[in-house]
Amino acid sequence: MRRSILFWCLLLCVVPSNRALEADNLLLITNSNVPQGRKLAEFYAQQRHVPDHRIVELDLPTTEEMSAEGYDRKVVPVLRNFVRDNHLERQVTCLVTFYGVPIRIASRINSVGDEAELAQLRDELKNLPQQIMPPVAALEAIAAEVQPTFKPDTGTSIDQLSKRADAATHTAAAAIASLPKEDRQKVEAKVLLQIEKLVGPIGMLQRQMKTTSEHSATQPSTRAVAIYQQFRHELRESNEQSFDAAARKKARELTSDGLGPFEYAHLLQTQIVHFQTERTNAAFDSELALLWWDYPKSKWIDNPLHYGSGKVHGPAIMMVMRLDAPQAGIVSQMILASLHAEHDGLKGRIVIDSRGLSAIGKDGRPDAYGEYDQSLRNLADLVQSKTKLSMVFDDQPEVLSADHPISDVALYMGWYSVDRYVPACQFRPGAVGFHLASYTMITLRQEDPRSWVRGMLDDGISATLGAVAEPYVQAFPQADDFFPLLMTGKLPLAEVYWKTTPWTSWMISMIGDPLYNPYKVNPALAVGDLPTRLRGIFAASATNPTATLPH
Repeated sequence: MRRSILFWCLLLCVVPSNRALEADNLLLITNSNVPQGRKLAEFYAQQRHVPDHRIVELDLPTTEEMSAEGYDRKVVPVLRNFVRDNHLERQVTCLVTFYGVPIRIASRINSVGDEAELAQLRDELKNLPQQIMPPVAALEAIAAEVQPTFKPDTGTSIDQLSKRADAATHTAAAAIASLPKEDRQKVEAKVLLQIEKLVGPIGMLQRQMKTTSEHSATQPSTRAVAIYQQFRHELRESNEQSFDAAARKKARELTSDGLGPFEYAHLLQTQIVHFQTERTNAAFDSELALLWWDYPKSKWIDNPLHYGSGKVHGPAIMMVMRLDAPQAGIVSQMILASLHAEHDGLKGRIVIDSRGLSAIGKDGRPDAYGEYDQSLRNLADLVQSKTKLSMVFDDQPEVLSADHPISDVALYMGWYSVDRYVPACQFRPGAVGFHLASYTMITLRQEDPRSWVRGMLDDGISATLGAVAEPYVQAFPQADDFFPLLMTGKLPLAEVYWKTTPWTSWMISMIGDPLYNPYKVNPALAVGDLPTRLRGIFAASATNPTATLPH
């Protein structure tokens, strides 16, 4: 219904996506209440030649967790406005959070007023089909009049009414073409009268603008374009302030008056989702990837940048990386270590600590834990058969011991110690790796035995990732995706991570220099050595996913 009746016309701009991430694509984000973060951002910008005026300071709490309302009010609108005001829509594709920016967003908590508004929205949505039925029935009557064989459906839900209106419109349009001109004009007028009741005056204006621009040399009138642009501007501003009750009300009024009941139903559904509280906590960085999206923040969203997601249509997705550590000094060390390792080529061992789990469970079905463990064994097989790297591979249930730490470690992947960090590796400067377990980034500042990320950063690793809350094993990049892609030296760290991490708006964050490419000068793998599924990342460079720029 929304496609065929609204004739929705958005002028889409495609984000250039064929070239690798560069310094010009970065926006650096700091907390104005943590001065060390600003200094680190300036240091990083100098080292990586990030253009001037690419540091934005946010007024954030100094705690590691911030409220969902605070994120909506103090992060999203400020960053959106900064990008728009500085005309960076085409440049910025990667956001970098720095020391002092919270790592986690708390679950949403509804106030008494929120609960009252939620009840009102549900009542309106429940009663909306009664308002939609009369114009739909009128369209069906017109369709039956011009095409006697037309038999309307009987569904009464909003989706069913949309399909009924769509079917009636298509039937009437097909039959009208064969009528005499005078009769055709009368029937068209009756159809358009009912359509306007369903799509509103702005919906009709959109239809008029699209038809005029596509099928005649006459351009839409200046007044029509001005009305449309003003409406879209006001609606966008209202929707972008969905944290504010008055803005939500204005968005409802604009949509109901301008776009009709179907769009109004869609808005009501969106605003109802806004009040969900279950599983609305998330990693700050993972949520930030959807800066330009209006979306439900409950649970996770499949990462549109993942190599297996296919074409992406819709708002642009931001890559997000973090330069953070238990102390500010460690961050500067990480930056310098990454630069040196990239210049000289990362050398050292790869350590793979799997658990000996079968990919097939005792019930004969695939087992999520066993499948992930198999990805580690797949990685070990690839390293052994296709690279010259020195490898330490352990396939026993226990994690590697700290009693005899492995030296000279460049890459590390292991699991599963959820209750304590085990310092079993001595990392080379520039090392990259992660441990799969819950709560591995529950904190960076406080002492907590579960925080593998804190422990590895203290022990000299330069890039790692972890979970700020319970993530589920499926949330982590597969070992035989992330590391092989990194070892080709074809992509910087941010692209490797965002092409292999499965979910966003969830619990995982990646720490490290987004531009870091440890195997750039001395690749450990060729593209042809990669599993077939990963080779497609490079073969499809000319047909990369498309996304619309923020308006």
